[in-house]
Amino acid sequence: MASVILDFPNLPAAVQQQILNGPSLMPPKGVIPNFTNPLNSNHEAIIVGAVCLALSTAATLGRIYSRIFITKKVELQDYLGLIAYVAFVLLTWVFYDFLHRSGFYVHQWDIVYKTLPGIVKILTFGLTISYSAALLFAKTAILIEWVQIFSPHRTHAFFYWASYLMILLNVLLYVSSIISSAITCLPHESIWQPWVKGKCIDRKALGVFTAIFNVIMDLLILLLPQRIIWNLRMTMARKIGISLVFSVGILAIMCAAGRVAVTFGIEYDGDATYTVSPVLMWTLPEVTCVLLVFCLPVIPKIFTERGPLFGIISYARSWTRLSTKGSQKPSNFGGGRNEWSNSAGLQHGAVSNESGQSTSIAELKLIRSESRKSDAHSLDEQPLPLPKPHQPLHEPIIRTTEVEQRDFAASKSSSDNLVERQHPWMNASH
Repeated sequence: MASVILDFPNLPAAVQQQILNGPSLMPPKGVIPNFTNPLNSNHEAIIVGAVCLALSTAATLGRIYSRIFITKKVELQDYLGLIAYVAFVLLTWVFYDFLHRSGFYVHQWDIVYKTLPGIVKILTFGLTISYSAALLFAKTAILIEWVQIFSPHRTHAFFYWASYLMILLNVLLYVSSIISSAITCLPHESIWQPWVKGKCIDRKALGVFTAIFNVIMDLLILLLPQRIIWNLRMTMARKIGISLVFSVGILAIMCAAGRVAVTFGIEYDGDATYTVSPVLMWTLPEVTCVLLVFCLPVIPKIFTERGPLFGIISYARSWTRLSTKGSQKPSNFGGGRNEWSNSAGLQHGAVSNESGQSTSIAELKLIRSESRKSDAHSLDEQPLPLPKPHQPLHEPIIRTTEVEQRDFAASKSSSDNLVERQHPWMNASH
């Protein structure tokens, strides 16, 4: 079949159509191509893509919120990180486009030949460019921020210069990777049209080299600030952030190492769609972990510093507590009796219970305090300002309060004082 495809332009139209509607690769002996519903791992891929996109989006939004509303300072690395996130979104689109066109872990002989050019284009250009751009901007942003944190005034010369050397190497590698993808084969059509003659570079060697370099860069970024960190005195929030960074950094190294292992197994001239599937499955988590390393250090500030979100959370907690208290009945409520006696009864001298027992001033104060706490109809929990005894109240009433009344016993000597404290506006009549 290979010789027939090489002569594709000279074949009759009917034969060309037959080839285009046939398998993209000759199946093994005894295997029948399945174009309708081939075996795949699309469900697993959907979960991986959704989790990675959700984590990266949440972390990026958290960093944006922290910079705008808490630190109120946006710097160069923040813009680089945002560009890295946009490239990651493009990478996620490539991930799902491959799932739609080919499917994960689908053998190439189960794919119709006429759909192969679109798959090859998205893998050759879309995957390489989005992956390289995401790591280029994300790792550069991480190194710039770490220089500002650990060596803002070049206090640690080795760390300062080592960081900028890594930034330079990082830029050179990923820019060259993007350029290489553009000139993988010249002309480009020779990549997906075997009958077009062209010159191609060793794509597998380039992929392996890039994957190994990623592992080395991730390891150096993780180890570079260790000595400085262990000698610093940091707040608990910062320690939590640093711990999260290093735990996620280890995951990034593991994903990069996994990508190296599967890159060796790619068959560009064979079952490419099947062998490239594990590369994509490692690529998306790797970039996700790198973005998390950049974004997570500022996330604790969202919960420890005052900002709009902090205020919303505090308001929600207060509202919940008030709702809970309002739904509970006071322990002394019942029997249809009023909480306080009416104003006229207090003014004319005696507050007594049915048995004629008197109540001390301390008990009355306790009753007054409990009444304010249990009063669900009060417009304001704060007591009104109290005037001095026998002093007319010149200011008008600026608020009203609805109360429930209940009879309690009180001594004659304490009732007048109670009237003045509970109903200060009654002095206006003297």
